[in-house]
Amino acid sequence: MSDIEQCQDLIAQIGDAFENEDRFTIAADKIIQTSTMALWAQSPLGERKIDMGLPSLKAWLGRLAESGPGPAEEYQGISYKFVKRKFLI
Repeated sequence: MSDIEQCQDLIAQIGDAFENEDRFTIAADKIIQTSTMALWAQSPLGERKIDMGLPSLKAWLGRLAESGPGPAEEYQGISYKFVKRKFLI
């Protein structure tokens, strides 16, 4: 599976991972991961609550996934980034 496909797979799993949670609190956190890829989010303003079920956020993350792992991009004041797990500590 390519890096881009792994990122897209993570986005497809968001619905199941956050099914019972309306909002997710982040400061700098790993949101979801597989054995080889992770999605991270960071708020420059400290802790923020995000709704991982928002269709607009999922659509935006889907477009970010098409770029694969790499530099962070911002959505509504929060930076998101896909990271290969071999680089995670």
